[in-house]
Amino acid sequence: MTTDVEKTAPDILEAVFMSFRTFLPNNSSTNITILDAWIRTFDAQTISQSALYARIGQISDLLEEINMQIESMSSLSEPRKARARSVVSNFLPTVTLGNLNINGWNIKDNCSVENCGSLGFLGDALRPKFSENVLSSENVAEILSALSEIKTSLDDDRLPLRLRISLQRQIDILIWRLKHPAFETLQQASDALGRATLSANQLERLCPDDDSRERASEVRGKLLVCFQKTVDVMERGAKGAVAVKIAHDAIAPLLGR
Repeated sequence: MTTDVEKTAPDILEAVFMSFRTFLPNNSSTNITILDAWIRTFDAQTISQSALYARIGQISDLLEEINMQIESMSSLSEPRKARARSVVSNFLPTVTLGNLNINGWNIKDNCSVENCGSLGFLGDALRPKFSENVLSSENVAEILSALSEIKTSLDDDRLPLRLRISLQRQIDILIWRLKHPAFETLQQASDALGRATLSANQLERLCPDDDSRERASEVRGKLLVCFQKTVDVMERGAKGAVAVKIAHDAIAPLLGR
């Protein structure tokens, strides 16, 4: 999200799978599971298993997003749509939960350099309709700084424990996402910020006293500012109009609209 090149979901996944394939075993006798390869791809040895599975789920969501984009392209003939879907299908076994504990050798051919390159070509085909603006490096730095402050302010025993821990986890994932822009789209980051803002709103409503409600209100306000930055970028680019409307509808009560 911090480059000047507009990226589509296939562009992002090409980079992800080019990294992922380097961690797959070179022969069937080397026992490296698909899950092991994802752990190394995300450098995820220190995060919880639930956070790791959430990241794998994000890759699965991107693959599904591409299929929906392909179906909506009226300029593509049915044979070309079928070919495009076959490119995506090569990578589905890597995110199928039932496959995560099998040897990665079984899906190494799926993640060949040629197949990863095909994703890149697919990104070129989809870019005119589905590309999006990007966050500037200054915006990313501002949001990361705000998230760091928010995380610190959540270390307050007066706040409801369960919701506080849940929000801290969401913020940890947000920070990781913003530091690894090659793995996701601006829309995904905006959606995640919107969900965190709604969680903060719930935290505020469940606080037991005025002091804790004031602290939670500050957290919600800072998250709302971060969320609005991402929405503003999408609106300025006049792209993702439907996605922007959905985001606004979800967060509208907090915006006072």
